[in-house]
This record gives sequence, C-alpha cells and structure tokens, in this order.
Amino acid sequence: MSAWDDWPSYRRLVSLVRAPDGGAAEVGSVAAASLAEFVEHLVRYDAAAYPAAIVETAVQMARSRAAFAPLVLLANTVLLNVDRGPDVVVAEARAFEKRLAASVEIVSSVGAALIPEGGIVLTHGASSTVRTTLVLAASRGVRVVCTAATPGGEGQRLAADLMSAGVAVEVIPDDAAPDALFATDLVLLGANALGPESAINVAGTGVILEEARDLGVKSLLLVSADKALPGPLFARAAEVALGSPTLELVALTGLDSIVTEQGVLDASALRRLAEDKPVAPELAT
Repeated sequence: MSAWDDWPSYRRLVSLVRAPDGGAAEVGSVAAASLAEFVEHLVRYDAAAYPAAIVETAVQMARSRAAFAPLVLLANTVLLNVDRGPDVVVAEARAFEKRLAASVEIVSSVGAALIPEGGIVLTHGASSTVRTTLVLAASRGVRVVCTAATPGGEGQRLAADLMSAGVAVEVIPDDAAPDALFATDLVLLGANALGPESAINVAGTGVILEEARDLGVKSLLLVSADKALPGPLFARAAEVALGSPTLELVALTGLDSIVTEQGVLDASALRRLAEDKPVAPELAT
C-alpha cells in the first residue's frame, strides 16, 4: 500500500477515473484541482515518489478514460511538464482548471443567446456546459425536454439539476425524441471529446440529429476547445466509443453549429486546433 492511497486528493482522482460523475468539463475541473493537490501533498510528505507516482497516475487516467477528453488532456499536460518539476505541474493543473471554468462560462453565454425566447430545447446526455446554458436561458421562458438517456440515466440527472435551478423541464423516454422534435425549436448537445471529423457523445445522439435535420430543427454542439483531441488520442477515444454500449461517434457534419470559446468553428478549424497540441510520449502509442 502506497503512502498516498488514503489521501483525499488521490482518492478523488481514483473515483473520477473509475466512474466519472457529471459532465466532462465539470469532471475535468475537479480532476485538475485534485491532481494539483495530490502533487503538493506528494512533495510535502513523500517527495521520493515524485515523479513516478504522478506519471503512473496520469497514464492510468488517460488510458482508463480514453473517451473522456478533459481527463486525457489533463493527463497529457501533466506528462508533458512532469520533468519541469512539481511547481510547474501544479501551476499547469490549476491553469487547466481555470481554463475549463472560463470556457464553460463563455460557451454557455453564447449558447444561451442563440436559444429563441420562449423556445423549446431538446437535449440528450448530461453536459455541464449545456446545463449552465439552459440555466442562463431560463429567465427568457425557455423550456427543456430531456431524454432519459438510458441505460445510464444521464438525462434524468440533468433534469433534476435543471429543476432545482428553476428551469421548466420534461423528461421523456429516448424513443420518444423523434415525436418531441415536432414541437422543438433547437437541439442542444455537449460532447465527451472532439476529433477532426466526429464528436463522442451519449449513444442515441446520431438518431436525434438525423431526425432533427429531416424536420428542419437546428442543432448546436456546445463544447470547450479543450476537448479537441490530437490524432493518436482521438483514435484511441474513437476505439473506446465504438466498443461502448453507452457512447457513439457523431459526425460533425450532422450539426448546424459548433460553439466554442473561440467562436463558431467548423471541422477544419477543429482539426487545426487539435493538430497544434503536442502528445506526451507515454500516450503517443
């Protein structure tokens, strides 16, 4: 048993890796704060374990949750900076946390402004960015339809959060989404990860987008640019999604707009964004 096994910061990281609870941006922020705290405690109480313990933790995080972009990119950031010393790793983790929070705030503000006043929004999944967007839009009479998103039930959890914030919400079975789209003004989605041509989201997203397109209902993907994974990392994420009963790949061409903190981007802009990110050797293969 390692000296740090019972530290709260390490236990939070292990818990997040085993079963992320919440939207990707939300989980990524908690993971970044926990990792920074873990490094600080490690240097103080078990300095000889640095950097091996940090490398092991980061690699495990990225490998175990390959389709969860914030955790992968946090791990990648740590591994790229671990040789520069613990102070740098802590600073990078704290900056990652702040960047995610700022991105959610910016994207949500833009997204809320794009929802028509008194409009009906359908969403699928439990994106923390979508949740913040809908709370901001609630004052303009926006109503929300959440699919249950079974078997995980993410939509039911999102609906409960929205209700507690005073948002008018209805939860429907997943297979009722096509009928609900007839009375919907906008489909609003988040994503676990972004690639050059696809996003990774909750299973069933593609069907909803196809139905929305046929009915002329606009669809928006609200996502931080930090979720764009470079080639080898997205390839691993896509492999996980293809083998998962709860995730799927969604073609970016099936979306009307992709809203990020850097503006409304298309697939080519996202590709360039991802290509600019270096990949740590430990995660490159």
